[in-house]
Amino acid sequence: MLRATRASTLCLAGRRFVSSVPSSSSGEQVPRASAPPVPDVEIPYSQSSKAVGTFTAQESYKRESFEIPPDHGSGSGGPPRWRKFLPIFIGLGGMAWGYLAYQFVMDDTPLEYLTTKRFIPFVITNKLDVDDDHYLVELTPKFQKWKHTTKFEQIWNGNHLWSVEVKQPQIMVVRKYTPLPLELYDSEFTKQPVVRIQDANSRDGKLVLYIKKYSQGEVARWIYRQPLGSELELRGPYEEFKFPITKNNNVERPWVKNVPSETLADPHWPEQPRNIAFFCGGTGIAPALQMLLTRNPYRGFVDVYYSHKTDSEVPFPHLFSVLEKIDRAKFHHEKLVKRVPNPAKDLELKPIDTTVEYKSALEQAQASRKLPKEPPSLALVCGPDGFVKHIAGAKPFESQGPLGGLLEQNGWKQEQVFKME
Repeated sequence: MLRATRASTLCLAGRRFVSSVPSSSSGEQVPRASAPPVPDVEIPYSQSSKAVGTFTAQESYKRESFEIPPDHGSGSGGPPRWRKFLPIFIGLGGMAWGYLAYQFVMDDTPLEYLTTKRFIPFVITNKLDVDDDHYLVELTPKFQKWKHTTKFEQIWNGNHLWSVEVKQPQIMVVRKYTPLPLELYDSEFTKQPVVRIQDANSRDGKLVLYIKKYSQGEVARWIYRQPLGSELELRGPYEEFKFPITKNNNVERPWVKNVPSETLADPHWPEQPRNIAFFCGGTGIAPALQMLLTRNPYRGFVDVYYSHKTDSEVPFPHLFSVLEKIDRAKFHHEKLVKRVPNPAKDLELKPIDTTVEYKSALEQAQASRKLPKEPPSLALVCGPDGFVKHIAGAKPFESQGPLGGLLEQNGWKQEQVFKME
């Protein structure tokens, strides 16, 4: 079947045909070429042509179309294609939900800096030998989620003395130690660890333990054998002593800096702070140092009677010097304490002069050092059992026991003395 156009004259049986394209010069119809012979072709006629007996090419022809069968998976005639993948999607979603739920339930990353409900992992980040029998170990929290809480500030608030338990996992034994707000760093000159007070704004969570390697102290010797990067599990804080609440609790005392001239002067106290006599033997010096070096340290003056066998076991004498220069403490070094101060007779707290302003704690100390100190109204005792008995009488387990020793002999009363673990 051939298609004919209105503008063409068809010639059959080998005859010429004339194109309707005009000549470029005269506008006449110019034959292009002789058409080759073509076979006889049956050309359909329209019904109207048959009626009049003439030939006319049809204007249009019915087009036969071949339709592709509809896709019932994606067309509107059937369910969407994605539905056959629905079970897979549900299965994958269930697996993802199950994994997240498992991680939520099984994730043991602690949210607390410390807690008494379970042990929290810390990492040994530095160590320093004080002498053959004593050493310092720096611990840093393994996880950091606790930084989003306020528990850290509540622990290091200066209103109490506290300790932590360290677990020896091999024999499941715990030992209490007093944390110090210090850090160890390697000196640029000696390449050896050096002790310094942490900055008041530090959020590393580091703490330092002062430990003695007792011959029978399994936990202390086990900690000493652990290399850097090892983990220790700590539980706490355990409050060992809470200082009496006074009007001065509403005023914060500046943190001690490593350089005395950088420590800020004390604020004006609403009332005269109480002074303390702290008797400590050996590693019992740790609670006294925690009290003096913590954030918001104790507000009164502290006489520290430090009993130790050799000068080499004193952990960081340069910090003792810093505390003495700013007139916050006085260290009395003795192998055995033989004398104790008299207690304060009048416990009534008096208002103090607030007319003088000082630029730094060092400048303030130059003036306060010239004034006589009020007698201590509170005595704290910490050290080996024999030392505690010598100073204040024997201390039974988890109780104070009756007052005895040098303090009783010198007129101290039971309510003025506290024996620490």
